[in-house]
Amino acid sequence: MENKSVFNFFKRYGIFLLIGLVVVTLTGCGATNEPIDANTAGFFNHYVVYPFSFSIKFFAGIFGDYGISLIVMTLLIRFALLPLMMKQYKSQMTMREKMAVIQPEMKEIQERFKDKKDQESQQKMQKEMMGLYQKHNFNPISSMGCLP
Repeated sequence: MENKSVFNFFKRYGIFLLIGLVVVTLTGCGATNEPIDANTAGFFNHYVVYPFSFSIKFFAGIFGDYGISLIVMTLLIRFALLPLMMKQYKSQMTMREKMAVIQPEMKEIQERFKDKKDQESQQKMQKEMMGLYQKHNFNPISSMGCLP
């Protein structure tokens, strides 16, 4: 009997779904020769593209150069994202400190199960690892961030 799991479906057809999603998303992007201004239709054009375009032109007018304008815009965006990046960095440092404490016990568990490759032993090792994580209040998944 075939396993009808959702995960098997995505494993088998995931690349086709991804390509379909990209195609559907990109078909909404139409090329136009009209300039984007404050009255341009479309949510993305009105609330994202126009303010960036206006800001770049504004700074280019002040500095007299589009290159410096782009550098200033890049710095402004980086400063706007700075609190998020600092939070992620602090989270990573906390994870490293906790991992340094857990590491010796983790190595010990891995050494005990190093030669045992059967599924029951692997499940037992995973259970002990989860117990170790709970003991030290450590969640390896929560420390991953999404900002590069």
